[in-house]
Amino acid sequence: MYPFAMQIEGAQDIVDVCSYIQTLKMNPNPRVGPGGVDWMLSNLRKEVWPMSLDKIQQDVGNENFKKLKSIEEKEFKSKKEFLEALTNTIGAGELEKHEAVILKNAHWETDLDLGKTLYEKNCVKCHRDHGQGNYQETMPVIEGQVVEADKPATEAAYYPVIAGQTYLYLLRQFSWIQIGKRRNANPDMVKQIKEFSFLDMKSVTDYAGRFEMQEGDWAEVGGEDEEGWDLGEEEEDDEDIPAHLRD
Repeated sequence: MYPFAMQIEGAQDIVDVCSYIQTLKMNPNPRVGPGGVDWMLSNLRKEVWPMSLDKIQQDVGNENFKKLKSIEEKEFKSKKEFLEALTNTIGAGELEKHEAVILKNAHWETDLDLGKTLYEKNCVKCHRDHGQGNYQETMPVIEGQVVEADKPATEAAYYPVIAGQTYLYLLRQFSWIQIGKRRNANPDMVKQIKEFSFLDMKSVTDYAGRFEMQEGDWAEVGGEDEEGWDLGEEEEDDEDIPAHLRD
């Protein structure tokens, strides 16, 4: 994304790209979470949370690791079924020695009831009841931010749509916000999810990942008469433009 973003030159390029993106149709069948018990040795998910198949290689040894690769990304809907597969893959003796570390790195269970409770308590105010987001209401200026005397102590809000997003994308973004890797997160959300457990995160994103947009959720936004959306040409300050993009 970063190399592409560095090619954007000015407001008109941003408008053009965004206008094109909004013509694209949403995925009608985004991948949802497990919605319950789920055991999986996965490397596709290692950016989501610090647990993965690769993480156990040093503990289980190279030979066992090679065998476990044969069931990589395969989902098991019960712990018993998963343990049986492990026994068939590396043998009962090896499983007995390494069961704890394998299970620790394979537990992807979610709880949709918990997710619903967490969403309604923490998320619905901003992302709305079915993840349709909000661009209309104002939000308080961030604590400590200097406000000019002739401006109100609120600024235009933008709480993004999460309906239609895939489960793993939502979970990764949630995780990155919590650990500070995503640096443009709303500071209120950072505080709000600070104490969320991994089960909390998995469950609330699995629940939210099942939302669908509904007719009438978003009216057309923007336009020259709408305050805050005037993208007319203004004189640019060269000091704010990277050196390699200046004329």
